[in-house]
Amino acid sequence: MIIEHNVCSGSEDEHGIYFSNSADDPIIRYNHCFDNNGNGIHMNGDESMGGDGLISNAQVYGNTIHGNGAAGGSGINCDGVVGSVFFNNLLYDNHASGISLYRIDGGGPSRNNRVYNNTIVNASEARWCVNITDDCTGNQVLNNILINQHPWRGSIVIAASALPGFVSDHNLVTGRLSPDGDETILDLAGWQALGYDANSAVVDAQSALFVSPGTDFHPVDAAAQMVDAGTSAVNDVVTDDLDGMPRPLGSGFDIGCYEGGLATALHADRTGAGILLRAEGRVLVLDAPAGARTIVLDPSGRLVLTASSSGAWQRLPVPLSGPALVCVYDGSGERLAVARLLFLE
Repeated sequence: MIIEHNVCSGSEDEHGIYFSNSADDPIIRYNHCFDNNGNGIHMNGDESMGGDGLISNAQVYGNTIHGNGAAGGSGINCDGVVGSVFFNNLLYDNHASGISLYRIDGGGPSRNNRVYNNTIVNASEARWCVNITDDCTGNQVLNNILINQHPWRGSIVIAASALPGFVSDHNLVTGRLSPDGDETILDLAGWQALGYDANSAVVDAQSALFVSPGTDFHPVDAAAQMVDAGTSAVNDVVTDDLDGMPRPLGSGFDIGCYEGGLATALHADRTGAGILLRAEGRVLVLDAPAGARTIVLDPSGRLVLTASSSGAWQRLPVPLSGPALVCVYDGSGERLAVARLLFLE
């Protein structure tokens, strides 16, 4: 099952995307889930429906998730999810948790998952950025930006019974972390004394990190705290970023969902397909194979243009001024090329 390229918003009762029961091997990617009453993406093994009650080997990546959770839940909510990967997701301004690994209806705890290279910026009334509950052992949290604007909740909360096999490192965190389900809240030094996040740091102010806090979460410049600060231990899962740019671009992996150090209009042809993309004023100049689909997204992830290629040179007016992400896909939905371009009046 592949769930991709959907815009899911405005659910008055529940969630943006709901993947349930004992279904294995889902791919949930490149979706935009926002302003839903419950979760942005909800995954529920639900053993009452038969099967083992577990969702195994899920791949959840490249999603933009914001403004969800007024009624509770998470940006990405995982009940009975095992052996899965969550990477290159952008979560911001969600009002409950960021990513939650737990068991209520599932056939077992959410175990042995990998949470890599996500950017999570929780709203001021939100819960924890990463929430791992009872007996959810063996999970890894690497290369994430975990910012919580709540006055006392923080970046990672984990139940004491979930600590066996837990690995967390190379994260940028708000300096509040809990090893016992938020009974005790430690600063980063206290957390590191327990053996976690030895190479992590308290996160800088958002204005020193992001191009435009709240709307554009790319690194503000090559000196931003996340640039080259990650670990390559994620490279069996993470080979590019949310824009599709290859990782690493500098001396090391960047932390978070975006890889920094990109020049304006840098083109990454990931397949050798000979695709050309460039901006001329507010016009996209495009040369791509016939039948290819091109989309243009503004910095918030909103779709502003979609077009099919004729196989010849095309000049497409773009209805925005400023930076935009341009992606080209073949007929099967495989991404052929991606570029971050600047369209000017």
